[in-house]
Amino acid sequence: MTRAVVAHIEHGGRVGRGAVAALLAMGTLMGLGCRSIERVGVAPERLQESIDDALVSQGLWPARYRRPAEGVQGVIRELDLNAAPEPVESHAARVASRALEDEADGDAAVLGLDRPGAYLSEGPGSLVFFEDKAPWRQWKDWPPERQPTSVFKFISARRHAPLPRLRSSDRGRNVPVLELERTWFAFYDVPAPSRRGVVLLIPGMLGTPGPVIEALVIALRVDGWAILRMWSHPSRFTEKISFNIDPRDGLGEEAQRIADVLGNRAAECAYAAQAAFAHLENLDPRLRDAPRVGLGMSGGAMVMPTVIARESSRYAGAVLIGGGADFWTIADRSNYQDMIDAVRSVWTAGSPTERDGADLSAEYLRRAPLDPYHTAASLVGKPTLLLHAAADRAVPAVQGDLLWERLGRPERWAWPVGHEMLFVMLPGQFQSIIEWLDRSVPGAAAVRHSPSP
Repeated sequence: MTRAVVAHIEHGGRVGRGAVAALLAMGTLMGLGCRSIERVGVAPERLQESIDDALVSQGLWPARYRRPAEGVQGVIRELDLNAAPEPVESHAARVASRALEDEADGDAAVLGLDRPGAYLSEGPGSLVFFEDKAPWRQWKDWPPERQPTSVFKFISARRHAPLPRLRSSDRGRNVPVLELERTWFAFYDVPAPSRRGVVLLIPGMLGTPGPVIEALVIALRVDGWAILRMWSHPSRFTEKISFNIDPRDGLGEEAQRIADVLGNRAAECAYAAQAAFAHLENLDPRLRDAPRVGLGMSGGAMVMPTVIARESSRYAGAVLIGGGADFWTIADRSNYQDMIDAVRSVWTAGSPTERDGADLSAEYLRRAPLDPYHTAASLVGKPTLLLHAAADRAVPAVQGDLLWERLGRPERWAWPVGHEMLFVMLPGQFQSIIEWLDRSVPGAAAVRHSPSP
């Protein structure tokens, strides 16, 4: 992550360089779910179709305020790379500027509806990129191989049931209250004749590890791969939430709440990626025929099966680096839990036993159809490569093993190292990963890269 990235955390403060270094290669601690989808008894060739049909037909994708017929769950706003926004020097000025941005994004999210609502922006723990300090604003100083072709953001809105703080003009009026969420993207294209395909690159927490991602973008682009880069997970992905758990009352109700609340986080990643691809393909229809690959790092690897499950027929394969399955167990056991402080469990009857934790995880998974434990089925039969740290404690290695099992034990490269060292070593594996993509992804090898004119 570059030093210019600004996080709107609890008081709109910056993420310091020391904190960024501590967060390198961090796995995400979020989850998703409502009801279980079992794989038992389903033929392998039917897994992708069955899970896609079930997720849609059973209404297991969380609702958004705007649901056009084509299935895109929000709107895209292009960002003008040539514009030079005025620097915002004071906190008060930044708050005012942010309010105007919220208003514009909210209006865009409900465009075409009769009754616009009051807009509730992201809460404590969320990450928002401010326009005047966003990392892509440095693009004019970057060499050509680092410059994005375009930058845009996905905006969604969902109804907020309790009445929160409203704009003064909305008090006393019967207006819907909409929770806004934003996801920022950059697209790095290559000339169409030498384009092997498009890689959806989803990073780890807070867009980390930035320098590794920058180098990977260059390496992929040189080989002829266009890159759709999610700058970070959606803005509310790290919003603070806590759960009060009392095993004496039974675990089912709280497990359902965990699945319901966290469900929007992984689903939003899928909605954002789907809308981003639809936007790019509308601009350049040739992209519709290009092989599409998901490449996730850490938290990005954890949500990637769910992203792919949203439209699995469009993806030709995936590379998952440092990921795992069972979001709740990862959240509960990660050694990054205290540092991130995004998801908290409070056991009101005293310290939980190991059996309590296992029972809660089981109850959660029964209600979490969009956890990679289930959505891994959408990748069975597709070329899939895992890079695994056998001593991982951020995304516990046992959860990485579980993801590998649920994927049907595809090709996996493993090292006896921890989470951070896996990403320190990663640049040394770039060429091997690219060679794997070129030989494994259907259609990719047919396009031989040629230098740009």
